[in-house]
Amino acid sequence: MKVKVISRQGKEFNGVLGSVNVHVLPPEQRTKVMKMSEVFVDLGFGSAEEVKKAGIKVGDQVVRISEAEQIGGGDKYMAKAIDNRISVAILAKVLENLKDKEINSEIFAVASAQEEVGLRGAKAATQKISPDIAIAIDTTSSHDIPNIIPGDTKLGKGVALTVKDNSAIANPKLVDYLEEICEKNEIPCYRYVSAGGGNDSGVTQYSQGGIPVMTISIPTRYLHTPYEVGSIKDYNAVVNLLTEFCKNFSEKKLSSIIYK
Repeated sequence: MKVKVISRQGKEFNGVLGSVNVHVLPPEQRTKVMKMSEVFVDLGFGSAEEVKKAGIKVGDQVVRISEAEQIGGGDKYMAKAIDNRISVAILAKVLENLKDKEINSEIFAVASAQEEVGLRGAKAATQKISPDIAIAIDTTSSHDIPNIIPGDTKLGKGVALTVKDNSAIANPKLVDYLEEICEKNEIPCYRYVSAGGGNDSGVTQYSQGGIPVMTISIPTRYLHTPYEVGSIKDYNAVVNLLTEFCKNFSEKKLSSIIYK
């Protein structure tokens, strides 16, 4: 896999993730998965000294090189790190839709970091903002490819309203409200219970001692691989739902959602 190393000075070095050819591996290693400690980047340098002179240090970024493009006649897209850049794209579009609109609530759009290693960005944002309600947007596995366990989430079905995952149970009234918005505006949606995993709702739910939370999931194929695949139809559905939610949400609606 082609990658790029970015030094602290901003210099970029193309390389490849190195792996040993199966033909020269000992038989007992041919069916084993490589350990993280065995993964290395080949930048073409001849020695450690050359690497040092180039300004490359331990801790420099290594990013995959892959092209983003539309496929399937234009209704699907493929790229690296759709999990979770697609959610940032959704937030940006929702904010664009809300420009010059009169809204009745204070909205924070958070692009949190380090979700995969402990929800760290969401923890920091929750402490800083102290929200009254929180909706996480994240990808989820799409169960529409061969050799995968059965599941409800598939590309092109619209908004997946996550009722439960391993990190949070959605506020039932909030799920009902978002479902009502979808029905009123003819936005395709369905309810979904995750078989595993979690996301930023796992920490935002603790704001102010406990707030209504839920997750909107975006089905995506081949998660955590160099190329992931998603649906533009699902993207548009989530954008439309969140736009309508932000336009109409109010303190009165919040009061009706909170269990007293």
